[in-house]
Formats: sequence, C-alpha cells, structure tokens
Amino acid sequence: MQNNHIKPRWRKVLIDFWENKARLALVIASIFIGVYSIGMIQVTSTILPASLQKTYEGSIPANITIKTDTFGQDLIDAVNRIAQVQSADGRKTIVVRARVVGEQRWDNLNLIAVDDFAQKSLKALTLVEGKFPNKEGTLLLLSEARKDFDIQVGGELEIQLSDDTIRTVTISGIVKDYTAGVENTINRRNAFINSDDLPYFRSTPGFNTLYISVT
Repeated sequence: MQNNHIKPRWRKVLIDFWENKARLALVIASIFIGVYSIGMIQVTSTILPASLQKTYEGSIPANITIKTDTFGQDLIDAVNRIAQVQSADGRKTIVVRARVVGEQRWDNLNLIAVDDFAQKSLKALTLVEGKFPNKEGTLLLLSEARKDFDIQVGGELEIQLSDDTIRTVTISGIVKDYTAGVENTINRRNAFINSDDLPYFRSTPGFNTLYISVT
C-alpha cells in the first residue's frame, strides 16, 4: 500500500487500518450500535410514556381505595350519589392457598371477585391471553403471578380454601392490571373470579374493597 502523496502520519494510520481490519470493523460496528441505541432510547422516551399514559387512563384508575369489613351494594350506591364522586365500585378479596396441579409447594393467592369483566368499570383488567371466565371453576391469573405459578392458559391450579376444601380450577385467561403500578410487583399473586362464584369458593356475596374515582 504505497502512496507518495500521503504524509507519513496518515500513511501510518492507513497501514494500521489495513493491517488490523478486524479491529477496525469492530470499532465501526461499536460506533454504529452506540448511535443506533441512542436513537432508540430517544424514540422510546418519546413514544412509550404517551402509550403507557393512554393505557393507564383506559383502565380507569381509582383515586381512592378503601379496604374494610364486608359491605353491600347500598354503600356503593350512596358513594356514587356524592357530587364529587365520578364513579365508585366494589370488589371482594379472599385469601387462599394455591399450587399448580402436580406440584408440592403451596403459595398464598388473592382471589378477587369482579362483578362484570366485560364492563368498563373502575380498575378494568386488560386481557392479554385466553378469555374471561364464563363458568364456575375458572379464573383469570394476573400476568405477574406467573413468576410464582408456572402455568399457561388452560392449565389447572389446586385451591385450598379456609375450611381446607380443595378446588381444582382452570386458568381461562391471563390479565394485566395497569392501574396497580408497583403494587403488582410487591403483591403479584392475584387471580380474578366472577362474583357469582364466591359461594363455590366458600365465601359470601358482598365487597370488602371500595374503589372511588373523583372528579
């Protein structure tokens, strides 16, 4: 590689490049990947927050959550009549033990009873796999809970109730609760059932959690 018109220092640079082609290719690739990554970060930081905000608002978050003793629909109706309240809704949570059929270890699981999965009420769930429960003995599993329960849609869980009754239930679907935020990381073992199925799980109708959205 000879060129008498090139100054010595540049000739040395060109010779070094020529003799270390693999290293040069790695340097160029590293620069390209770095520039590409910075670009992706910029695009993501612009698009993703807007998308997350839209998803969060579409799930109809609650401004106030009250956990209390069992109450009825009359309390929800009374709260809905308050001028500053946009919407109020109730759910009931019962704590059980659960394990994937065939496994030995039990883990605590919160069964949360929902009146109508299809209705866009407060804290609406987003279905990511499967379908909403349509018969007794089926439930939805929170997506984050699969870190504790290695199970897919159509798989079965054994549920141990407060009176030691064992129920075998089928996972009808997997859901996300975008309104929960960090709560789903700390307390992710949640599943959702139809309110009509509470007696099947040895629990009485009613609510023990009140959600309120204000204007």
